[in-house]
Parts: sequence; structure tokens; C-alpha cells
Amino acid sequence: AATESEAGSDIYNLKTSAALSKDGYVLNGHKVMITNAPLAQVFIVLARLQGQPDKKDLCAFLIEKDSPGLQVGPSVEKMGLRTAMMGELSLQDCHVPAENLLGEIGGGMVIFLQAMEWERGLILAPVLGTISDMREAALPYSALPHTHRPRSCFVCQALKKAARSIGRSFNLIPTAPR
Repeated sequence: AATESEAGSDIYNLKTSAALSKDGYVLNGHKVMITNAPLAQVFIVLARLQGQPDKKDLCAFLIEKDSPGLQVGPSVEKMGLRTAMMGELSLQDCHVPAENLLGEIGGGMVIFLQAMEWERGLILAPVLGTISDMREAALPYSALPHTHRPRSCFVCQALKKAARSIGRSFNLIPTAPR
């Protein structure tokens, strides 16, 4: 959980804090737009460890849903990616045992970058499937002679253009020499 209302996912401006306690850490902050938060049993939360130098203070913590001081908000409404619920996390004096620090102190950036690499790489998979389906639906219209196309030629022209563009991007339609 990285995203915050004021910082977005700008890691260098996160406000969620962690302070050392006698047997672990105490976290305070608020996270928003956390994928599957309403369903998750465990969270990885990024926070800044107080007393550490800048850019060496980001830490990742493993926090269980029933941890004292952690509140999980309900699912939030959104326009896209409806199959993945999103919610908020509120941490108020949330105690985290020392063994729940992931990696080492200051190692949160590495964990964040590794997670983002996977997320950014996989987030486009459903889009590619949709584009492929659109291409399959549009290609038959692009092959019809102009006189045999349905009346809404604006839509057909847009589909034809999209189908050719998508076809070229997937190397399914050769580009004509000019």
C-alpha cells in the first residue's frame, strides 16, 4: 500500500510514518486506492521510518488485517477495472512486530520498484485482450465494399481505421508501400 491522497504514488512524498517501539514499530497514516483492500487479509504498507536520513527511511511492513490500529475501509466506486476492488487503509498507532519489517531498514524503495515492475507489466494484459476482441469484430467490416456497409458509415470508418491500426501494430495487416 503506497498511494496517499496528497502524494499519489509519489514515493518520495509519502507521509505515512513509522516509529520504533520497544518490540517493533508504530505506524500512522492513511492510504487510498489500495487494490483488493476490502478482501485482503495481509497488506504490505510503505512508511517512512522516523530518525532515518532522507531517501534511506522508506520501509515496507507486513500488516495483518486484524492488527490493532488498522482500519480497512469499504470498496470505493470507480469507472474502470471493476473486477479489482479498491479501498482505503487507516493506520492509527498501528503496532507492527519487528519481524514484520520486510527486508532491511531503508529497503522499501527496492520492494516498491519490484512490485511496480510486475504491476505495470501485467496491468495491460486485459487491455490487450479487449483490443484483440475489437480487432476481430472490426476486421469483417473493413473488408466489405463501401456499398455493402451498414448505414452508420462514420462508425464503420472508425472501426476500419481502428482495425487497420490494430492489425498493423500486431503485424497482422502488412503496411502498403507508398
